[in-house]
Amino acid sequence: MLRRVPPASLRAAVFRRWPVIVTALSALALGAFLWRNDLDGMWQSLATADPVAVTSALVLFVGHHVVRAARWRMLLAHLHDCGRWLPLRAMTVGVAINNVAPAKAGHFGRAHMISAQVPIGRVAMGSTFLLEALFDGLLVLAFIGVAVAFVPVGPEIQSSAAGFAVFMLLVLGLAGMVATGRGPTQLLQRPLRATTARLPAHVRNAANGSGQQLQDGAAALRSRRRVVEVAITSVVAYGLLAWSFFLLARGLGIQLSFAEAIALVAVANLATALPGAGGGIGTFEVMTAHAVDAMGVSDASAAAYAVALHAMIIVPITLLGDPLDRPEQPQPPQADGQRDGGIGRGRSLRAGPGPCVRDSASGRVAHGSPAALL
Repeated sequence: MLRRVPPASLRAAVFRRWPVIVTALSALALGAFLWRNDLDGMWQSLATADPVAVTSALVLFVGHHVVRAARWRMLLAHLHDCGRWLPLRAMTVGVAINNVAPAKAGHFGRAHMISAQVPIGRVAMGSTFLLEALFDGLLVLAFIGVAVAFVPVGPEIQSSAAGFAVFMLLVLGLAGMVATGRGPTQLLQRPLRATTARLPAHVRNAANGSGQQLQDGAAALRSRRRVVEVAITSVVAYGLLAWSFFLLARGLGIQLSFAEAIALVAVANLATALPGAGGGIGTFEVMTAHAVDAMGVSDASAAAYAVALHAMIIVPITLLGDPLDRPEQPQPPQADGQRDGGIGRGRSLRAGPGPCVRDSASGRVAHGSPAALL
């Protein structure tokens, strides 16, 4: 007799096995990619690559990553000034985690690194992640338009791109309504308040706090200047990414146009959005090689380009993320005369044991901070 599994237990089992499922999907896709391609011809294309063009593409890709970190800093600026180094460090570590772990686990690592050093709630930070995806989706939508209009990428990729475009339009409208508080969100405010009023106090407070943090994080869209700055930064970042794709193709002897490189940026974003192992291994190679093959490139060269492109995306940021993920060494304590107070410089005061003070009346020795002894 079959035992009926409760729905909650079934969902828990699926989520618990989700990393295994997506890793198996990536393994199947990688096996199919290796089986259908000429490995000797692929290796020959990689061995004869132009090192100058490949190195230039690598530099442009790292520049793309730096500009993306600067854009994230802009999205965080209305919540707290995180400086230039912390967002770059956190984003590098987060991308490195995404490259080796499934289910976009790097977003949690990125949020943890920021929230451990600056007073920004994790829900508000998650809202900035959604804004990042929003601006990325807008650029990808534009690139999809270029791909569909000027580049033959195949009917399968065109249908996937059209579905992704519709999804991003819906997300764009929803994000705009949440950030501005207009549209259907105004109609939903009263029923939501009535619903939360019936919840227990601790649940109601947590829900209201999370909703407020979500709106606080999305409040960057309320500033037109901030929206323009983030949009320009997004264009620069994706322009560098397209140029890196273009130079890598030239380095492998593949004569792609810049419009085709732009189309490949859209294909790469679609490939990394699919469920798969860390970095989209397997699914990325299959989709990218199929798109390049549809542009008139031979199978071996298309496969070599897919492997080289994925290596350029994964390897440098992963190597940079490992040393940046190490905890910083604590600074040695300084004498009182050497301290500069530092409240205005963003330093935090930590309560700690103070000097030993002898009570003149009782003769006892009291331990603690001088303020506690007054």
